[in-house]
Amino acid sequence: MTRRRYRYDLESKQLVEIGEDWTDAPRHAPVATEEVIFGHCTGPAGEDLSTRKRHREYQRQNGLTMASDFAGEWARAAETRERARRGDFPDTAHRREAVARAAYKLESKRR
Repeated sequence: MTRRRYRYDLESKQLVEIGEDWTDAPRHAPVATEEVIFGHCTGPAGEDLSTRKRHREYQRQNGLTMASDFAGEWARAAETRERARRGDFPDTAHRREAVARAAYKLESKRR
């Protein structure tokens, strides 16, 4: 006669029979490999971008970047725009003077 094993299931709130191969070790998802991420990646003209190195080189040659390179950048820019709309810059007078100086220099070059 084989011995039966049970464990308590919190979701169903009852005992559930488990098999001989059951373990309570946490299960982890497999690690994403380069092949999984870039495996079938191609450029618009059919270029092979199936490795991280090729993908990086393609971006460098064409002046491209990933959106993840700008993490937090858009939020900071939105905050800066909102502060500018409110006129909430502490150095507003300094900015006005700098703009006036730049405008004066441009105007004096035209003469």
